[in-house]
Amino acid sequence: MAKSITRHLPWVIWLLILSILSLTPGENFPEIEFNLFELDKLIHFIFYFTLVVLMNIGFRLKKSEPFYKSIVWIVVIGIFIGWSIEYLQGNFITNRFFDYSDIIANSLGTVIGMLIYVKYLMNKYKFW
Repeated sequence: MAKSITRHLPWVIWLLILSILSLTPGENFPEIEFNLFELDKLIHFIFYFTLVVLMNIGFRLKKSEPFYKSIVWIVVIGIFIGWSIEYLQGNFITNRFFDYSDIIANSLGTVIGMLIYVKYLMNKYKFW
């Protein structure tokens, strides 16, 4: 039981950090100007990429269902979390806004994180 909880701890902690940062009112963040591309979208991508890799590590030892089923569920959950947080930002958090481009960055981070995990990380590293 303790091993089961510990292997899920990294992604749960990361999700809490992601949620706190995403749901903090906008006036509490410094204004960062970067003209080459929107730094905000890169941050969204990295947050969800990291979330999916950590979720894969946490669910990796679950042998009771086929691996492809875990892949599908993790991607669906990652995209759902991204949509949910954007919805909450747009409706309940001051100085934060619902942004479709954030959802696209979140979803791309989720999908690409999964693809890279499956292709490169899954068999290379034995986390648990």
